[in-house]
Amino acid sequence: MNTGVTEGMTFVEQRQIVIVNIIGFLGGTISLIVVFFNLFNGLPVLVILNMITLVTGYSIIYFHKTRFRKIAPVIMGFIYSVCFALGSILCNNNTELFLLLYIGVYFIVLNNIRIILLFSAFNALLFIIISFHVFHVTIFKPVPDLRKKAVIVLGISLFFFFLHYFKSQSRAYQSEIERRNKELDNANKEKEKLFAVIAHDIRSPILSVLNILQMIQDGTLAAQELEQVSGNLYNQVSNVSENIDTILHWSQSQLKGIDVKAQKIELLPLVTRVIALIQFQVDSKSLNINLSGIKHQLVYADPDHLELVIRNLLANAIKFSFKEGSIELYTTLQQNSIELTIQDHGKGISVDNALSLLDELSFISTYGTDNEKGTGLGLKLCKEFIRKNGGDLRFSSMEGKGASFMVTIPKPPGDYYTG
Repeated sequence: MNTGVTEGMTFVEQRQIVIVNIIGFLGGTISLIVVFFNLFNGLPVLVILNMITLVTGYSIIYFHKTRFRKIAPVIMGFIYSVCFALGSILCNNNTELFLLLYIGVYFIVLNNIRIILLFSAFNALLFIIISFHVFHVTIFKPVPDLRKKAVIVLGISLFFFFLHYFKSQSRAYQSEIERRNKELDNANKEKEKLFAVIAHDIRSPILSVLNILQMIQDGTLAAQELEQVSGNLYNQVSNVSENIDTILHWSQSQLKGIDVKAQKIELLPLVTRVIALIQFQVDSKSLNINLSGIKHQLVYADPDHLELVIRNLLANAIKFSFKEGSIELYTTLQQNSIELTIQDHGKGISVDNALSLLDELSFISTYGTDNEKGTGLGLKLCKEFIRKNGGDLRFSSMEGKGASFMVTIPKPPGDYYTG
């Protein structure tokens, strides 16, 4: 019944497709059953109409997988209405009642108000023509009276079935709205906390810069004192610059989405270039970065996105590494991808933070070994960008022992180079 439902559809679109599938399946199945009764009663004209509705009903499920998905319910509705009308006119089998049932279904299944009104008027006209015997055909054998009563019972049963189904769907729709509102409310609360943290963390270094500039202007800061505070101030401003860069990338991904322009990339030169960009952070902690585990391998991704991911993960490893520690980068060959691991031996990740670290609706930020402060956005950006490029991000950590972040990056299409 979910055939044709795809990711990205709204709840209403999904519901409409499921309803049409149910109608098609029920209509096809009922037609299949009635075919045998009509054969037994010697009603070949109804057998033909039943076969038409049978094929139409079952075919709707197939057409929901094709590009005719939107027009398929319209075609099915027209065929069913014509067949019901012909069955009632030719064999007086009371199927004109289904014309009225379908008017209600049109308003729920179809979106175009013009088509809804057109079909409703068409069905109403057919019902009036049949009820007032505008066309009275006697050349075909009528159905038995018991069959007429059975059609009435079936019509009433279907009416209550769809009434119950639509009511349950309305409840499900309301529950879905409430769930999404709750998620949105939680996300807004987390973002409010995030912006409060960002405002605080950006304000402190800026105030420090202003104070030092004021002291220089007043002549109260000696050259020796300036040299002592400049290193610390440089680290603070660099940290703020990195955080602002992360925020800008995050804002762009939220507002414009992520446009991927994948191409073949040699991994080692890209990693080397990223390390050169953050060398001042490496030097500030006297860290050793070991790249011997990275071979000359090709990956397939957007170079800007991959650079952002590796830079964020390396910055994170530096942030939580102890002075004079080490960070290892190495790759593992997989069937269709290359896995890049960035491993540090720093303070690691607590169990509580590990559970919510990559949660899309929470922003966890902790201080580094030198009191570096982040925004909690970096890892979320990494996860979002690498997944858009067909890869994945996962991690393992032990508190006090360090952490390892594993980035899976696709190989180039058709590239079987093992390196």
